[in-house]
Amino acid sequence: MDSDQKEILLKIKLIGDSSVGKSSIVTRLCGEPFKEDIGPTIGVDYKSKIAELNGHKIKMIIWDTAGQERFRTVTTTYYKNSHGFCFVYDVTHRPSFESIKKWLDEANENTSSDNKVVMMLIANKIDLSFSRVVTKEESEAFAREHNMLYCETSAKTKEGIEKAFDAICGYIVSNMGPKFVPSPVVIKSKTKERTACDC
Repeated sequence: MDSDQKEILLKIKLIGDSSVGKSSIVTRLCGEPFKEDIGPTIGVDYKSKIAELNGHKIKMIIWDTAGQERFRTVTTTYYKNSHGFCFVYDVTHRPSFESIKKWLDEANENTSSDNKVVMMLIANKIDLSFSRVVTKEESEAFAREHNMLYCETSAKTKEGIEKAFDAICGYIVSNMGPKFVPSPVVIKSKTKERTACDC
């Protein structure tokens, strides 16, 4: 990567109920080992990660927000000026999936209508397939209905995590336009273009 290359700063917020694995997803993306006993986020935390996407240097600032109700007034302030939202739920806990609509409504209420925020639904803990209660099909249907990207991940095995963030960063950069991006960006997987429910 060229050290003089223009850096694109992207602010991404993880949203969802407590204990769905938001903090574990962030730590695994940043190369840290998985911990079974990671504690709940208090208020808001963040990590940064440098990546390369189609020749562009990307710096992700990833906000990890608390899912507990008592921190709601704190976390809503971080919706502003975000480029992307990742709504995370636990595939083994249906209430966390049913809460996504509430989180989505809250994000829309706290985001300017002219701000092109990219939204992604993340189904976490897919390594626990034997305990899964929310199917991929209904998750994909929800994502299509609300015009969201969709990815499945396991913070424990790290499956799908880099793929998810590559996808959301790609769509964000594409939406930013030539004013912010040094050259045109085409976001494709190895075999096909990514769609709203396939990353």
